[in-house]
Amino acid sequence: MKTLLTSIILLILSTSIHACDMCGCSASGNSFGILPGFQKHFIGLRYQNSSFTSKAHEGSNESHKKSKEQYQSIQLWGRAVLHPKIHAFVFVPYKFNQRKEGSEQISIHGVGDISLLLNYILLNTGNQDSSNTKQFLQCGAGIKLPTGKCDAIHAGLMLNENMQIGTGSVDIPWMVMYTLRHKNKGLYVEANYALNNSNKFKFQFGNKLSTSFKLLRWFQKSKLTYLPQIGAGYEYSQIDRRQHETVENSGGSIALVNVGMDLYYRNFSLAVHAQQPIAQNIGNGLIQNKTRMSANLIYLF
Repeated sequence: MKTLLTSIILLILSTSIHACDMCGCSASGNSFGILPGFQKHFIGLRYQNSSFTSKAHEGSNESHKKSKEQYQSIQLWGRAVLHPKIHAFVFVPYKFNQRKEGSEQISIHGVGDISLLLNYILLNTGNQDSSNTKQFLQCGAGIKLPTGKCDAIHAGLMLNENMQIGTGSVDIPWMVMYTLRHKNKGLYVEANYALNNSNKFKFQFGNKLSTSFKLLRWFQKSKLTYLPQIGAGYEYSQIDRRQHETVENSGGSIALVNVGMDLYYRNFSLAVHAQQPIAQNIGNGLIQNKTRMSANLIYLF
């Protein structure tokens, strides 16, 4: 068994495919966005779609080849208000990963890595109805469990780490979220940090930082509230490691423009968002992220 496992790892090392730290199983996707009904429980579904193209490095025998990869997920998530100052969140993703290179296509799907987070409310002035200015500040941490499959095999070879449904590691996500609202205008800032560990194959995705800020404006029409927003985001991933050695052409950064719309009607919230890369350097420029899309439906109770 050890000999077989070693052979598989060596075959992986001999390929020219490399992992994209901004997509696939390495990207948790557990951002929060503007959360409705601050002191209410909710349950929701979120759809996310991201894609990119990649090419082999110049020294490879297949440097002329390009691949296209698409990562989609349907995520069940929710919030439980345990205390006015303590909120618990759960994220359960079901993932669909696809890679195309020439006439060859690889598809894989399944339940991904489940995440649990506990947030603490540091500041909440939303109940002060007499004030035109309201602020919300919360921070938290949690755990990402290795519930997604990380050892899928195609054509006798183990799939590239990023194509796997899960990372195979127990990771620690951190977050901080701040909202400032003055009358019908506002500002939203969010930062997430993933502290990643090694899996059973001694592979470790680099730690990842994701930040975003958005400018907001609230509009009210009858019982419908709609919230258009525009902003920017920045993501940075450290270099991956295999067997404690750095993985070539991994890690990198990307800057994005964010646009979106949130709609609120009674106990329901619907959101649609898009992110467009404006500058990126991922895998030493060998990987190019495309437009990302997401949609989110929430029921408050």
